[in-house]
Amino acid sequence: MMSWRSYKTLLKPIFKAISKPGIGNPHTPYEAELMAIGAKPVAIMSPSDITPDLQLAIDKGDVVKTGEKLFREHFRIYHRNDQNAEAALISNILSHAWNNHEDLNEQQAEQVVAFFALDSTKGNSDWNVLLHAEMSEHLNSLKNSDRYLKAGLLLEGHMKGLAPVRIDEGYPENKQLEKLVQTKRISALDFNTESCVQVYAQAAKVEDGRELFARYYNEGVEDYTELDNFESHKRVAHLLGFTENDFAWFWGTKYQNPVIKRLMYSTNQIRAKARREYMKSNISHDLSCE
Repeated sequence: MMSWRSYKTLLKPIFKAISKPGIGNPHTPYEAELMAIGAKPVAIMSPSDITPDLQLAIDKGDVVKTGEKLFREHFRIYHRNDQNAEAALISNILSHAWNNHEDLNEQQAEQVVAFFALDSTKGNSDWNVLLHAEMSEHLNSLKNSDRYLKAGLLLEGHMKGLAPVRIDEGYPENKQLEKLVQTKRISALDFNTESCVQVYAQAAKVEDGRELFARYYNEGVEDYTELDNFESHKRVAHLLGFTENDFAWFWGTKYQNPVIKRLMYSTNQIRAKARREYMKSNISHDLSCE
């Protein structure tokens, strides 16, 4: 009778093939597990993400903390003028959940999904994943233009509010939306979150962990080779263990056909699970796409 290890050896090529296309957040929610067994080189985590197995690896010195940062994030929700009360409710729900690293109850999750008109047909029922995907799409659109097409849906009454956008220093201002607020065609509500982030690295990858912290949080980055915006993001992705295809999906240079995009969203979870299994069976090998 074949052992589970033998079965996994036979399945390894299948796991590799399934997980080869780019994956959004490819190691979520398996980062702690992958770090604990040495399958992931570097990770950005919060204290609440540390599992007993990962803490044991840290205590043994197999995994090393290479940086820690306490910071506040400032968010703005643009919403219809008739949604002031609900926008305040939603901002309170999000700030409490994010500040305390807590999940929402079923009713709260439904309220968030409905308020931001999140697309649950993308194949994920997790409100947090759906919301952050929408926030990333919003941010990516602002990198290329100050227009955000969903503002039209808001004005036409098809949406109650737009996904929260960061308004910290260094984040692009949406001139279109700010003008709509100034002319009182829409409203805006701000909220803050406070969090602690920690960068951990395998003992053999401590220097990579330090570089990731420097580049990601712009602290001590002058000690490393200067990179333009694209190359800097690519380097961070590489340090985090992203494949070339993961980065291409994140940056929008591949998989942009509408049909392909929908397929990518709908299969993201199963492909992330396959990546997890492939990484667990391939710990000592290069994980980059061929």
